[in-house]
Amino acid sequence: LAKTKIAVRLVSAGDYLMAYPLLSEVVQEAREAGLRDLGFAAALMKGICISKLNPTVNSGAVFGASNIGEEQGTNQVSGAQLVRDAYLSALSILNDPSVKNSIDYPVEFRGLFQKNIREELVAEFRNELKYLEIGWDPLDLSGRKALLVEAISNVNPEKSPFNPNSLLVTAFLKAQR
Repeated sequence: LAKTKIAVRLVSAGDYLMAYPLLSEVVQEAREAGLRDLGFAAALMKGICISKLNPTVNSGAVFGASNIGEEQGTNQVSGAQLVRDAYLSALSILNDPSVKNSIDYPVEFRGLFQKNIREELVAEFRNELKYLEIGWDPLDLSGRKALLVEAISNVNPEKSPFNPNSLLVTAFLKAQR
């Protein structure tokens, strides 16, 4: 859990690049330890870190090139796809039957990253509201960038460490102010 505390400090300081690898380790270790809530929050935070960094990276650099002689740079992975993958990973932690709820879950880690998640939801809702103001059609999903809103909308409240519906409504109302 020491890595988690360091990741929290890095995220709070806005050092998303340094926090990302630690969060990856936290997600893996939380999965293995059965700390579903922590793994879920850390995986969401990984997606938020990617979103804040907004990369477009060569897929060979991320996934490892199969042949060194292959032409590199032709396969691009968008930052949005990396964010979506991180959020899907978070959802998979909640839905994975092998990850059991831990009885000995440290209380200090229960609300971890929820402030950051809330802030990102508010930012996404504000962005959506701006699109609506300029006449964007909400049924046209091609321009949609609210990936965290989409991920939280798919959370089963019975398996979540927080009430996703309450979180979404609160963030939306705050975005409207």
